[in-house]
Amino acid sequence: MDKLDDTLIRLEIRLSQILIVVMAAVVFVNAVLRLFNRPLNWSSDVAQLIFIWLSFLGADMALKKNSHAGVDLITRRLPDQVNRVLQIIMYGLFVAYLMLIGYNAAKLGGFEYVKKV
Repeated sequence: MDKLDDTLIRLEIRLSQILIVVMAAVVFVNAVLRLFNRPLNWSSDVAQLIFIWLSFLGADMALKKNSHAGVDLITRRLPDQVNRVLQIIMYGLFVAYLMLIGYNAAKLGGFEYVKKV
């Protein structure tokens, strides 16, 4: 299982690197083309979409390495058992939040099974 996790992390890192290069290239090409009054109308949309995917990939990598944003000043001073309970609560909140986002995304996408619920 660790081998699969390592492979997925390497894949996510490589994909993130590629997306950063593509995003920078799209923005750069658009900036150059604006000099000639020929801007790419879609470049800001593509750059924004890539940035969103990079945010999700980064959040996933941070979650796997347990390095999400937290109040380290407080959690360092708590006993290990309390930290474990807090971590379980935080993961539960993550799952609930992702389910809420997924539900609303499905509703916006017009999926029929969401409308009947």
